Amino acid sequence: MGYTHLYGPDIERDYHNPLYLEAFNDQISRINSKAHSQAIEEVANKITRFERGTLVQQNKTFMDYLQNGVEVSYQDKGQTKTDIIRLIDYAKPDNNAFHVINQWTVIENENKRPDIVVDEN
Repeated sequence: MGYTHLYGPDIERDYHNPLYLEAFNDQISRINSKAHSQAIEEVANKITRFERGTLVQQNKTFMDYLQNGVEVSYQDKGQTKTDIIRLIDYAKPDNNAFHVINQWTVIENENKRPDIVVDEN
């Protein structure tokens, strides 16, 4: 299916962040090649910190991000600008990268380790 298989413990990362940030940032930059670098940085911050509301509301917010992109604000030459950063390239599906990661530990209130995580980055 074109997925890249990775073993979670082999990946250096922050275990408090559920995203595979290295792949995420590379992929978001590729999909949004004309976006300002600060906009790319802001999307990762926004995705990892939208904890307001119930779990259902959070899922709706994330689903909106997947379907419509993430609106971000950033500074460019002293001016505040906004942009929509796409998480998935629906127009050119081959631009997306998919990972299957097993033993992906996330530390929240306790350690969580799903057997397999499928990640579109």
